[in-house]
Amino acid sequence: MDKFEWGGSWLECDTRFIPAHYQPASLIDLALGRGVNVHLLLQGSGLFYEDILTGNRLISPQQFLRLISNFQQQLPADDSSFLIGQQWLPGHYGSASHALRLAANLLEALERLVRLQPLLWPLLRLRLRIDEQYVWLEWGDSFGADAQVMFLIEASMAAVTGMSQWLSGQRLPWVFYLACDQPRYIEQYWMHLGEELRFACPLNQMCLPRSFLHQSWASSSVT
Repeated sequence: MDKFEWGGSWLECDTRFIPAHYQPASLIDLALGRGVNVHLLLQGSGLFYEDILTGNRLISPQQFLRLISNFQQQLPADDSSFLIGQQWLPGHYGSASHALRLAANLLEALERLVRLQPLLWPLLRLRLRIDEQYVWLEWGDSFGADAQVMFLIEASMAAVTGMSQWLSGQRLPWVFYLACDQPRYIEQYWMHLGEELRFACPLNQMCLPRSFLHQSWASSSVT
């Protein structure tokens, strides 16, 4: 897939709608903190480090995917995707992050994640489904991430896991379904997600008993 419909309009691979100072900046910060050369990191992306610092540059999915590809080449550490994901939520997205921090419960937070997905998940498609017993979060590839897709899925699952634990005050019993074979760095999954892992599945999903949806969170706000 190389385009994504949102709000009645199509976002294309070359549509510049991703704030460079949000998720892209978190990759750059982690890479620089581990000694990666910024010019190698940005090579071929059409970006300059000064663009990130301005705080008003928008980039396309194509540019973001190239940045992630460079990141993976320059920083092939097994924990990189999980560490990045832990920074993403609630994140530093202004009013969007504020709304997540003040969610009354898990259901409200998940609904906001779906509504705000072009900002919070610019390269993925997020769907929320609730049946009689469980709540399901499903991620799909919106822009042909290919080699980068599992990096994005790992980061996204780590982001939701970390956010829900922080806001609820407890580690929720998520079960993770992944559309890939078990990786060699399985210990990173255990550390950052937990041990309830299912590999070689048709879809990338997280699942939780629906009884957790309406438990009140101490950080919530009625307004």
